[in-house]
Amino acid sequence: MSVRFCTPMKLFVLAPTLALALLPGVMYAQTLSLQQATELALSADPRIKEREALADVAQGLIDEAQGHAGWKLDANVFVGVSPALEGGPFKDGAFSCGNGTPCEFRDDAYKLSDGLSPMIGFEAKLIKPLYTFGKIERYSEAAQYNKQVKEGDIQLARGEVWLQVRRAYYGYLTARDTRYLLEDVHAQVNRALEIARRGVEEGQMRVADQYALESGLALVNHYLAKARAVENVARDGLKTLIGRPLNASVEVEQAHITPLPMPGGALAELAERALKQRPEMGQVQAGMAGLRAYADARRAEQRPDIYAGLVTLGAYSPGRETLKNSYIYDPFNFVAATPVVGIRWQWQEGVQNARISQAEAELRAVTEKQNFARQGIPFQVAEAYHYMVGMHESVDQLGQGAAAARRWMLGNFLDFEAGLIEGAKVIDALKAYAGMQADYLSTLNDYNMQVSVLQHAIGEYP
Repeated sequence: MSVRFCTPMKLFVLAPTLALALLPGVMYAQTLSLQQATELALSADPRIKEREALADVAQGLIDEAQGHAGWKLDANVFVGVSPALEGGPFKDGAFSCGNGTPCEFRDDAYKLSDGLSPMIGFEAKLIKPLYTFGKIERYSEAAQYNKQVKEGDIQLARGEVWLQVRRAYYGYLTARDTRYLLEDVHAQVNRALEIARRGVEEGQMRVADQYALESGLALVNHYLAKARAVENVARDGLKTLIGRPLNASVEVEQAHITPLPMPGGALAELAERALKQRPEMGQVQAGMAGLRAYADARRAEQRPDIYAGLVTLGAYSPGRETLKNSYIYDPFNFVAATPVVGIRWQWQEGVQNARISQAEAELRAVTEKQNFARQGIPFQVAEAYHYMVGMHESVDQLGQGAAAARRWMLGNFLDFEAGLIEGAKVIDALKAYAGMQADYLSTLNDYNMQVSVLQHAIGEYP
């Protein structure tokens, strides 16, 4: 393997580029297509990340519900005091009786004749459910459907961002093309104004023509300033959506705004696709299934839990004698442990019936929401479709009108240069062209957005 070194001439040529690359804060212009801008926005938008976090919370609820099927440890360790105890179990602390002495047990259990002793106590239960009559299974199922609902929220957020990127992207293209239009008009008016000024100086044109063109130029400058402001706002909005700082240099790949093709298919077909593809429909179905499982789990709360496990408890007081007699129990000094199988039943009829009623009412509410979605979604599709068709026709008509108005404007400029018409006629044609072309660009933007709104209403977005 050979290693090549740059010649001094190459280093001289590359030095400025390397220096710029090493300078902090140097930003190069980023040219984005609509697809690239969309992908950047979908990966950077905080609202999507928020919904993803809420979906993780829903996953946590699934894990929690399923975790109830595992082992459960309930432990308690405490420190207290107990009466101290010295000697044996018989009177006067004797360990035995006999030899003529009566076997009389001591009776000082509630006296502090031997003082106090520190005590350490503990209780521990290690329990595993064996059968819960469907509580764990139904709660787990409800939690899983809840996660599907939250994942639908992620899709909805992505759809909103997808639509906002198009609004910013097409808005920027429209604002930029409007600026191009006004700059073109500005150049035409400037040219006519120079002719008028020379004509006035030479006594061949009226001063009124000069004033008419100067007023027209001021009006063009006014709208040009507004167009630049709108363009900057649209560009900054796009930067914000894709997660770029406002001082970054971002350009769009598309040279001019152009009309989008209309989505194929009849209105009825588009509405049917929407009912199948819209995230809301999946959310409603998951919500209904989840609430059914939740209602079943609430009903299962009326039944007991069968469990198995290990129970241990005890206490230790160093100031008391330890008695290991099976018949004598000292609550301050003992250890006990046993495996258990049991039935636990927590019954509150009024509370449990109320919870069942709540779950059933929530299920009815979601059912009505599904009915509303089946009615509302086709209307949303129809509304977007009809507006799109109307705007498509408007774009065609305004495009023809704008082309004719431009020819009118250019013809009037030529006639003005030839001295055939007054300057006011030039301004009239200029206003007609600028207004018609601006309406065309605005309607073209609205049409493209309406196509996007229809796609959004159908559910056709990433």
